[in-house]
Amino acid sequence: MVETSLYLPESQSKVPVVIGAPGLLHKSEWGRIDCFLEKLCKEHGIAGIRINFSGIVREDKKITCNFNLEQYLKDIHTVIDYINNGSKFDQNRIGFIASSISAGIFGHYLAQCPKYDGSSRVLDARGSVGPRHHANFACCALISPLPGWRSYATEKIREIIEQAGKGLPLTQPRDKERGITRLIPQDSFAEAKKMDAISSLQGYRNKGMGVMTLIGRQDSVANVEDMHLYHEILGGRKENRLEYDCGHDIPHELSKTKIIEFLSRALTRNA
Repeated sequence: MVETSLYLPESQSKVPVVIGAPGLLHKSEWGRIDCFLEKLCKEHGIAGIRINFSGIVREDKKITCNFNLEQYLKDIHTVIDYINNGSKFDQNRIGFIASSISAGIFGHYLAQCPKYDGSSRVLDARGSVGPRHHANFACCALISPLPGWRSYATEKIREIIEQAGKGLPLTQPRDKERGITRLIPQDSFAEAKKMDAISSLQGYRNKGMGVMTLIGRQDSVANVEDMHLYHEILGGRKENRLEYDCGHDIPHELSKTKIIEFLSRALTRNA
C-alpha cells in the first residue's frame, strides 16, 4: 500500500481533490507540493493527497531513490482507487500537481489510462473492455517537468553519468543547503533510463484537462525545448506555459499564486 499524506477540509459534502507528487522526496521531507496542498485545503476547501512514492529510503542525510516506474504507476492507481471508492471526494473534480521527474511519471500514467469506445464501456490497450477505475482529471500543474532520461541535461552530461557507473545524482541546491545527497542508485538507473513520457504520449488526446507548466529558462536539469514539447503534447495552452529567469528549482514565491489560482479555479468552477 502506497503511503500518503492527507489534507482534508471540513465539509459535509464531497470536495474536489488534488493529488500531489513531489520530485522523489522521502516521506519525512516537507516540500513545496505540501505548501500548495495545505493552502488549497485551508483557503479553498480542496482536499489534498500527497503520494510518497515507494522505494525512497533515507539514512540520515542520504536519500536513495530506488527507481521503479511500474511501481510508481501502481502507486498513482492506488490513490485513484482510494478517491473513486471513497465518499469524501468529488470524482469529477480531480487535479494533479507534480514537479521534476514526478511530472514525467504523470505523463506515463496518462498514457496508460484506458480509452472510451464511445459508450459507457472502457477499452484497455488491447481493445478489451475493462473496469472504469481511471481518473477524470480536470487540471494539472507541472513544475519543471522532466519527461525522461533523454530530456535530462545534455547529451554530453548523460554520457559522463553513464560512463561513471555510479547512478543518477539528483542532489539540488536546496538539498546541498541542508547537507542532503539524493541519488538514483546504479542498480535501478537502467529502469530510470527507460522513462520517456514524450514518446509514451504519442497519439494522446486531451479531453478537457487544463494544463499549466512552469519552466525555468536556465534549467540545466530538464531540457527547456522538451518541456515546451511536453506542455504541447499534453494539450496545454500557450498562455498557461509560464517561464521564469531561473533554473530547475523555481522559487516558490514566483509560482505559488499562479498555481493556486489555476487549480482552485479549475476545481471550483460550477461547484
